[in-house]
Amino acid sequence: GKMRGRVRQRAKGPLVVYHEDGGISKAARNVPGVDVVSVRNVGVVHLAPGGVPGRLTIWTVGAIEALREEQVPFLRR
Repeated sequence: GKMRGRVRQRAKGPLVVYHEDGGISKAARNVPGVDVVSVRNVGVVHLAPGGVPGRLTIWTVGAIEALREEQVPFLRR
């Protein structure tokens, strides 16, 4: 169907995953298509929007360390 007021649909761009913000979300806010999410809130919806896997994901060093140290709630055993 038609999307009122939109000439075309905007594609999803890269996803930036961070542990501590430090201004990343504010910096990426102006870049169209780029989404920024905390490592605590990342999920399948962010990694594969629309059920299409293969989205470019940029992980910060802090986010990777948080995954290794299991500071993320969904990774706890």
